Amino acid sequence: MAKDYNTLEDVKRFAESARRMRQRLCGYSHFKLPFPLKNLRRAAASCRTKIQFLSSGMSKREKNQTYYNNRNKFISWTIEWRFDSTDVVFIDHGVHEDTSLCSVLETHLKPGRWNHPLKQFCEEGQNHLSIS
Repeated sequence: MAKDYNTLEDVKRFAESARRMRQRLCGYSHFKLPFPLKNLRRAAASCRTKIQFLSSGMSKREKNQTYYNNRNKFISWTIEWRFDSTDVVFIDHGVHEDTSLCSVLETHLKPGRWNHPLKQFCEEGQNHLSIS
């Protein structure tokens, strides 16, 4: 009987150690998310979207301004656009969840007078581009 007790103690100690390590890495456990992040996760899940949060202090997490507007019941997304074979990166903040990705992308692919860094994508047209 005492042997079983030691085994249970070992399991409990291991579980507590894992919980503490998870908190150190993430800043909080899955169940201890701050209220705004819980709301965001819940709202995204209702749209069949799974959100994973980066650890505190990571640069992408600091840049991300995605939030759930609890009063008006919508998600305001931050979208980072990266284009293949270029170093061009655009970040759009405050994109309403009902906005189509094509309309947001269109703002970046409008041809201009200056030498457009995405000229090759502008010439292709949106019908030939893929988003992943």
